Amino acid sequence: MKSMKLYVFDSCPFCVRVRALVGLKRIDCELVYLVAGALPEQLSDRVERFSVPILEVPGIGGDQSSIMQESDVILRYLDQLDVRPALDRYTVNDATNRWLKQISPLLDPLCYPRMRLLELPELASAQARAFFEDSVPS
Repeated sequence: MKSMKLYVFDSCPFCVRVRALVGLKRIDCELVYLVAGALPEQLSDRVERFSVPILEVPGIGGDQSSIMQESDVILRYLDQLDVRPALDRYTVNDATNRWLKQISPLLDPLCYPRMRLLELPELASAQARAFFEDSVPS
């Protein structure tokens, strides 16, 4: 049987949440690092928008695989694969969301310009870096 595939960006905090649970629970899941702006062809007609993480769960009996895209949906699915869930909730609480919204105007100008200098798999090509720079909030 094929294993699940988790499509991620290395720098995405939502992907980090899912990757942490995959590691914590030792879930057999292939990590696929995507390149910014380049959605794999096998996913392009199966997702509404290019956002990560994306979990691909193989179909049973040759059926097409299932796709999940929101981190809280993916976390819930993965955490409930066994009888002992590790998490008591799957969404970020309101207080954390308010704090993130408050610090975003200060944090974004510090982080985004430096991200292109990191050796991130999602920014491995000139086209990916250009796509990233065009999509960064100003």
